[in-house]
Amino acid sequence: MQGHVRHRMVSDHVRDHVDLHRLLLVYDIGFTDGHQNGRNDIKGQKWKADGIPNDGIGSQSHLPSGGASKVQGALTALAGSSVSEVAMTELEIAGNAVSDWVTAVKACLAVTPCVGITVDLEAHKQRCMVPSQ
Repeated sequence: MQGHVRHRMVSDHVRDHVDLHRLLLVYDIGFTDGHQNGRNDIKGQKWKADGIPNDGIGSQSHLPSGGASKVQGALTALAGSSVSEVAMTELEIAGNAVSDWVTAVKACLAVTPCVGITVDLEAHKQRCMVPSQ
């Protein structure tokens, strides 16, 4: 962990000089239903207390088919933690149902601190990390 923190601090120093408006988000892996909010809030508070910049939480979003229905609750839970912004990162949805994509995007739009969604289209074309169940 210490090596990771040192790397982040060096990266932050470089970013501060390159992009004065950059945001630093804690990257959460696989958070889609709100059950890990306490863990993220504790992590965010500890990092802030240790002087590690943290503007928000980016939630890696590999969703199963139909899983988009839980996204708004998860984003709301993240927004209620000690951070000011949340984002959906690496959004991909098994089965690619249009209704699931619409639900996920609307969830971000409905949660005021949600600042964006990223999709890795090239990786998504090659494989979906979520089993189709």
